[in-house]
Amino acid sequence: MLGHDDKLGESNYVIECYQDEEHYQIHANSPQFKHYGQVAKKIITGTEMINLKPELVKTSTTIFRVFEDQDINATLTKIKVRKETNFDKLTNSNTEIILAGQDKKNTGEGWVLGLSPSSIAELNLADKAEILDQIKLKVDILVDQGSLSYERSNNND
Repeated sequence: MLGHDDKLGESNYVIECYQDEEHYQIHANSPQFKHYGQVAKKIITGTEMINLKPELVKTSTTIFRVFEDQDINATLTKIKVRKETNFDKLTNSNTEIILAGQDKKNTGEGWVLGLSPSSIAELNLADKAEILDQIKLKVDILVDQGSLSYERSNNND
């Protein structure tokens, strides 16, 4: 997903989700990714990459498509993660897509991305988690390579 949080569209966010490291490497070694990297060096003034341990991936059964005249509520929220944090309780019935994970470097923090059509109320986490930061994004591009699903394994990876 590509989105921005300012009127001029100069402050951009790229959010990517991969099945595993192998699939990320396939993308990272692709010609289009390498081309993007060359162009990005000329126009991007700063970057930050946060790797997350997946905790929750939820999509509705509705096909989620983006059209030019359709706005999407996209909220990227940084939350405080404690032992008792239950990522499953972060969902609500209004959110079509939600991705959540724990920061691999700073395990006391997590990130939640909620997406829904603008006709539906955006994801509200105020009563479910301690919010450290929240960014409301205007979605420019949303690419889906198929349905998303994630089930937590019993091992501690």
